[in-house]
Amino acid sequence: MLAYSGSFAVFGRHIHQWWGERVDYSAQVQYFTKRAMSGAVQVMIGVGTGMDAVISLVLLLPSASNVPARVAVAAFVAIQIFWAVTWCTRPWPSRRMSLAFVI
Repeated sequence: MLAYSGSFAVFGRHIHQWWGERVDYSAQVQYFTKRAMSGAVQVMIGVGTGMDAVISLVLLLPSASNVPARVAVAAFVAIQIFWAVTWCTRPWPSRRMSLAFVI
């Protein structure tokens, strides 16, 4: 059991280091654009987010037992639908919009 906790700690440090690294956002976007992949990547992100919304509606909403829980699930689904439509129909988002999407 201790061996697993040690390997998890190492993994956690790597994730923390990776998450804290600076990213050249414009270079990432240019990478996809130069290879004509930006549209496909956008649609995949949008479809994945839309699928999350559908799954949330099908699985979470029926199990929400009271009004505040239903409101929370409905708000979550609405936000997911907003982001799905945004990714599928708008130009590649700015760095600020991408950060808002992740958070």
